[in-house]
Amino acid sequence: MDMHFSQQTSRLETTAHEAHALVRVHAHGFVTAEMIQQAAARFASDPDAPEGRAARVLIDLRDAMGYGAGSAMAAKAWVSSAVAGGVCRLAFIAPSSVVRTSGQLIATGIDADLQFFEHEAAACAWLGIPHPHHVDNPGHDGRAEARAS
Repeated sequence: MDMHFSQQTSRLETTAHEAHALVRVHAHGFVTAEMIQQAAARFASDPDAPEGRAARVLIDLRDAMGYGAGSAMAAKAWVSSAVAGGVCRLAFIAPSSVVRTSGQLIATGIDADLQFFEHEAAACAWLGIPHPHHVDNPGHDGRAEARAS
């Protein structure tokens, strides 16, 4: 039985993978505008940090249970600032067509390669990075994709 979003631990993890010029963002639980703004601040706070040098971003929304008021605007602002900071490719993993459609609206006017995927393996291939079996991954280990194949 699935838990209500209020029973889930909510967090937004940001992990840099310097070797792949990649920042991975993993959403858990109920995502708020404040969580997105805090993640964006960490991303932009030090241009010499791996997060500040990333050319690619992988945003994993599979464990997100819902989104608070203002989160779409905060996400658009973060994506815009990431692109202004040098990010040229963003991949979103979102199992829900509603989330993918919302993401496409957020992406309107963003001058970067941006794609939405249902499966992590496809997102990694598009970004040109190894599948998570081959990189440190704080979240999914790819088993869901293996079962879906």
